Amino acid sequence: DLVRSRGLGDVYKRQLETLPEPERQLIVLRRIENLSYEEIARVLGCEMQPLKVRVHRAFLKIQKAVLRMTQETRS
Repeated sequence: DLVRSRGLGDVYKRQLETLPEPERQLIVLRRIENLSYEEIARVLGCEMQPLKVRVHRAFLKIQKAVLRMTQETRS
């Protein structure tokens, strides 16, 4: 996958660790445990649409942080 091919896996892991626990949990359930949104909503006892928004926002936080880090290392 793109993260591994560019050697960014460790960077993403470090950024994941900086997220607040609720956001980290969402990403772990979605990307590492490979649960569907329906399964995550059931596990967490929440509605699916707000869940999708929360997952998306958590991913954006990581992506922005990784982009900043990669730009800083190029400078």
